[in-house]
Amino acid sequence: MELRFITLLLLVAAEHARGDPQCKTANDSKDWALYYKKRSSDDAHVFYADTTSADWEKDTVDLDSELSEMFNNLTDTHLIAYSDFPPHARAAIGCASKARGVFAFNDKEGWLISHTVDQWPNIYAYKPPNEKDKKAAVILCVSIKDDAFEHWGEVMDYQDPLIYASKGDSLDNYPALKNLINAPTTKTSPYVKTGEIQSSNSPTLTVRIFSKLPQGRIDIYSNLIALSLKKNLIVWSKPDANNRLLNSTCSSTYKVENVNQAKPIKLGTESISRKDDSSTWAISKAPKLFCMGNADRTEADKSVGAGVLCFENENVHTIFKKIANSAGRQSC
Repeated sequence: MELRFITLLLLVAAEHARGDPQCKTANDSKDWALYYKKRSSDDAHVFYADTTSADWEKDTVDLDSELSEMFNNLTDTHLIAYSDFPPHARAAIGCASKARGVFAFNDKEGWLISHTVDQWPNIYAYKPPNEKDKKAAVILCVSIKDDAFEHWGEVMDYQDPLIYASKGDSLDNYPALKNLINAPTTKTSPYVKTGEIQSSNSPTLTVRIFSKLPQGRIDIYSNLIALSLKKNLIVWSKPDANNRLLNSTCSSTYKVENVNQAKPIKLGTESISRKDDSSTWAISKAPKLFCMGNADRTEADKSVGAGVLCFENENVHTIFKKIANSAGRQSC
């Protein structure tokens, strides 16, 4: 039986009608935003769409005040939430797609969050990310307009997300979104799908989505992303239950190297070990690609649905290259 999908944090917005769902901070709207939640804290480092330096916008922000308005203002909004470890589950659902996220929208625009947090968010009684998951995490929020809704739904269908909550009126005007909350349809080879969506505001952010079904049995980084984008990649990935990762791949046309799991990464002044970080992210070796999601580089992950979001921003790439370099890379 096919299941359905979820995925560090990014935020997006534009000039909109009052009340339209969009990525928000404590003080205003943003076209997009990327958060790296600190360990055992609701504080997070943040990079906004209008950040102009190769550094986090602020030392830290409080995620409760940053995100609560978005989740507490969903009265007249459609919503689809998905995760393999939803709020009231006792453990992660092993055979489910690893996609994690929330899509809230009306007939004009919406916001999309992709994240790596366990048991979050509870859309009926919102609590900040650190309420149940004490690990570091990445969250991405992007504001998108209605012309991107269907395309997002079509690509997400190939992650087979596990939907744990949905609300709103009929989705008859959005067949691909309606399909996500119904039983999955039969798919055929190659069991992967890619697509692009644009953020709401100018200059728009182009977000490339990579999706794979369990039947594909591939490492999404070496077999799809690197080949599609023609780039060498560096990946910070969670190991399996036995602390194993697929080896760095250096013999193919495009290399995929693991960040060294044996050493902690440096996030600001904090050192974070692999076991204390729920995030999975990747960068290109050369500027300026950044990716985040819930697809890991393990043998077991080849057999579950998952997806990755990628975009190009030289400053974000510089920040995460510095983080990757703080631990070094696994040699081939």
